[in-house]
Amino acid sequence: MNMAPLTDEEKQGIRDYLAGVKAQVTDYVDRPPYRQRFGPPESLDHHYLYLRAPSKAIRPALLLSACEAVGGDPVPALPAACAVEVFHTWSLVHDDILDRDDLRRGRPTVHAYARDTLRSVDFPSEAEREHMAVSMAILVGDNLLAFSVALLNEPALREAFAPAVQSWLVSELATTTTNGLIDGEMRDCLYERRPIDSLTADEVFEMQARKTGLLLEFSMTAGAMLGLNRADLNAPEVRALREYARRCGRAFQIQDDILGLVGDPRRLSKSVGADVRAGKRTPIVLFAYETADAAGREYLSATLGNPTLSDDDVKAFVARVDEWGALTRARRMADADIAAALSSLEILPDSAARDRLRLIARFIVQRDN
Repeated sequence: MNMAPLTDEEKQGIRDYLAGVKAQVTDYVDRPPYRQRFGPPESLDHHYLYLRAPSKAIRPALLLSACEAVGGDPVPALPAACAVEVFHTWSLVHDDILDRDDLRRGRPTVHAYARDTLRSVDFPSEAEREHMAVSMAILVGDNLLAFSVALLNEPALREAFAPAVQSWLVSELATTTTNGLIDGEMRDCLYERRPIDSLTADEVFEMQARKTGLLLEFSMTAGAMLGLNRADLNAPEVRALREYARRCGRAFQIQDDILGLVGDPRRLSKSVGADVRAGKRTPIVLFAYETADAAGREYLSATLGNPTLSDDDVKAFVARVDEWGALTRARRMADADIAAALSSLEILPDSAARDRLRLIARFIVQRDN
């Protein structure tokens, strides 16, 4: 299916909405009662480094839109929206450590920022300084994870919604979503060391569904339950929005993988080709491997995971992958997922929120960062 391009007005409308949600979230969590939780004082800015930085804020936006789309009031649901953004931020802090990335969207990652703030501290070696910087980032991430769960225990949520809903939110985020995300991260790390021919695209999709998709699914499910004010996974609206989340989650990751190969480095959170140099086993790589001849497969195996690749080497790699039809196949799959996501919204009543969810779904595969 060929997805109709968003107009410039539609794109700007979504960007404005996401920016508004981001501002609400930042204003809510960046207040003295919360800042006082994070010590020592030297670590305060580390905790807020990503929360204060520009970001898409898609997860809290989806939660609030889902709440509104089923007839609920999104205003009292704001602490839950903040929780998913803080949770996502925790995962980014640790993900940047795992990937040894010093930049996120052109800004220092938390461990790189910590390294810089420790320049005035005397260490016996640079290795010791690096260890301390990474240790600080790990602890910051741990604090953010705890903060995300605490936000779901806010009195405002307890007073506005049924106890069963609030209880489900806490339990689901602290168990299924956290455990699943960590499972996906571990698989991602381990898959980098597995021969390409020992993996399938379905295995990689499953890894990505855990690493990326579960939080999107939680966001939509939480929003629907808050809007309905009942913890019912079998409610038609909840089931529809969970399907929307699953489909959008896979499309979101496919678009990320595409941008990691052919995106504009000035707009990305990492350099183009970083996944190739790191040896990431993405579905696009698996699609290329399925199509390539013996020589092509040997080339893929030898090139993927080589940290010394030049920009020209990466461009040549992408050209070969494109020749084997992998990028086209990935784009078609993402478009099909978005079409299914849009269909899942049909059971919901007409509303501005439902229209917004439609635009967000299309935006996911048409974004450039």
